[in-house]
Amino acid sequence: DISSTPFFPCILSQIELKTAPADFRFPTTNQTRHCFGRYIEFHRYIGCKG
Repeated sequence: DISSTPFFPCILSQIELKTAPADFRFPTTNQTRHCFGRYIEFHRYIGCKG
């Protein structure tokens, strides 16, 4: 188990998490995120206004 090692905090401090750069071969990935956001906004509005 890695969490029981004494170097576990050092290992975590060296890991860098970041998003992948834009890949122009797949243009719909950004569209999917915006579409999902609009979907959530629509259902939030319908829930409030009825």
